[in-house]
Amino acid sequence: LLGEKLHPWPDLPATFSIIIGTVLTTSMGAHHDVEVSSVQQLQHIILRPAALAMIGGIVLMITVSFLLQNLNSMTIEHEATRRFENPNILKVFLPAWTAAATGILTNLALKSLSELLEISLTASIACLFTAALCAIVQVQYINRGLRLYPQTVFF
Repeated sequence: LLGEKLHPWPDLPATFSIIIGTVLTTSMGAHHDVEVSSVQQLQHIILRPAALAMIGGIVLMITVSFLLQNLNSMTIEHEATRRFENPNILKVFLPAWTAAATGILTNLALKSLSELLEISLTASIACLFTAALCAIVQVQYINRGLRLYPQTVFF
């Protein structure tokens, strides 16, 4: 490890959450490939209620995290310097959560881009713009988290 001390809280719940999430995504994920042959087929996949609910939930989480960080930016920065050795885990979680959520949207946009490049070059421009925008936000929040909490490693 990196020489840090292990603590029952939050290390054990975080470890179990990661294990449970890995098991759930492996067992419930799609176990077959879907061939996309037209823009309309990809549009149909994206506009399913489950996909819209997932994307809406991710955008809502990014918005809430963004607002919490911007409305409390001075407090978060002051607390990060005051409690350098033992930062508030919920404050550490905010930039990591935003980076992870935008990473999900980046991956979805890149997957859509790869499918659309095979079908139509002009239809892929929106996915390229979305992927670039999400990637910029993701890197910005990774850097913010590392600036505020340099003792924390964001993977």
